[in-house]
Amino acid sequence: MRPDADPNDVLLALSDIVESTFIRSDWDKLALRVEGGDIINGDSRLLRSQIFCDDDYGSSVIRVIRYLITHHPKNIQVIEQYVGLESHLKKNDPVLYGKLYEPTPVIDDSDSIPAALNNIEIRKQYVRIRSSIENDDPALTIGTSKEMLETVLKNILDELGQPYTRNDNIPRLLKEVQKYLGIDPNSESAKVDELLRRTLNNFGQIVVGVAEMRNLAGTGHGKTSMPDVDRNHALLVLNSAYAVSVYLVGLHRGRRQSA
Repeated sequence: MRPDADPNDVLLALSDIVESTFIRSDWDKLALRVEGGDIINGDSRLLRSQIFCDDDYGSSVIRVIRYLITHHPKNIQVIEQYVGLESHLKKNDPVLYGKLYEPTPVIDDSDSIPAALNNIEIRKQYVRIRSSIENDDPALTIGTSKEMLETVLKNILDELGQPYTRNDNIPRLLKEVQKYLGIDPNSESAKVDELLRRTLNNFGQIVVGVAEMRNLAGTGHGKTSMPDVDRNHALLVLNSAYAVSVYLVGLHRGRRQSA
């Protein structure tokens, strides 16, 4: 489970699976595994409400689980493993699974790309990406991440007053941006420094990878079929595209300010 998971989401997930799957003996077994397990057998309302299927059983579960994980945080992992929480959520509640187990994308409300470029299309793409993550739409995440990166490249070239054609693909746009920002891996300065040259070449491969992932599994191009994409792969594409965008925009802004 992610260490930065929201405590309320953790409580909700654990309480839900316990309420829906536990039989009487599960409580006895859990009491032997967790710290402070005496509260389980000492809570007569919890066990009675389960036996008689009373309406307040769910509330009793929340009360006991909250006590166990608040007073003894190590119990979170114990209960998580005992109930098989990760596989259960992945199958039955992908939204909550994403909150508890998937990596946080780098894009958030404080990001500077839209503000730095002041481009209305990038702002739209920014909102679209956030919505695709919240609605678990990996294809849209991938497709829009590529569009955002392409728009960033074109926007930089626009501000530099450098021409490009409508049909220029991302690798060609990147090559032009790198040339005018002084980070062309084929430049004489980069050739002198082998580490720099390899780094800049790898940088270009990331951009190519984003474009290829979009062609394979992202929205766009009127595909008749697409492979299913794991949400983690979509987040990798997003974070890669975003990291490249942040780097290029920061470098571009720095060069303009020092000019």
